[in-house]
Amino acid sequence: MVAAVLVLPASYFGVNAALEHLGGGAQAAATEVGCQSLGCGASPAAAAPLSSASPDGTPARSARPKSTPKAQVKQAKPHQVRTSAPATPRPSSPAGTPSPTATATPPPPAPPPVTAAYQEQNGWPGGFMGNFTVVDHSAEPVGSWKLTITLPGDVVTGVFGADWSQRGDVVVLAPEPGMGSLEPGVAQTITIVADGNSAAPASCTLDGGACT
Repeated sequence: MVAAVLVLPASYFGVNAALEHLGGGAQAAATEVGCQSLGCGASPAAAAPLSSASPDGTPARSARPKSTPKAQVKQAKPHQVRTSAPATPRPSSPAGTPSPTATATPPPPAPPPVTAAYQEQNGWPGGFMGNFTVVDHSAEPVGSWKLTITLPGDVVTGVFGADWSQRGDVVVLAPEPGMGSLEPGVAQTITIVADGNSAAPASCTLDGGACT
């Protein structure tokens, strides 16, 4: 069996290759034209023109998207709270126990207007002699006063500077008649002489107040 071989001229291959070349270019051109009109591979937003003309022919500015304002966040200041120092609790008294109250110290008593003081002057066996000093501390003259002393077992034999009387162991001394008043700040001395061994009164009062 003999195979038939078709022999084509060399010009055939050249024309065919040219057609294929022209066909590929035409196809590519068609594809490019189609993509430009339809926007192949791009989103509609990207394919939209950046600017357009206004009706009067003046190119209008493209609208730029407004930037989203950033939210301004204010930093809250820390809340300041003043705290006071804790109060020191006061101790409370037990139930039923009265709370102690402050007592005011009373002022010292005022000295009596007239005072008397005794001092021994001389002594001997079976007898003695002593002096009483009477002083007026007031601002007014003192016309009368009464000095009472106790001399247990003694007998008064004489008194100088005052009127006197004795009953038992008690001796009472007073201003002499016509002596006058005792002036403020003036001291009067009264001397007594007695038989006995006391040497000093066992008790002494002037107008009810103790002698010094």
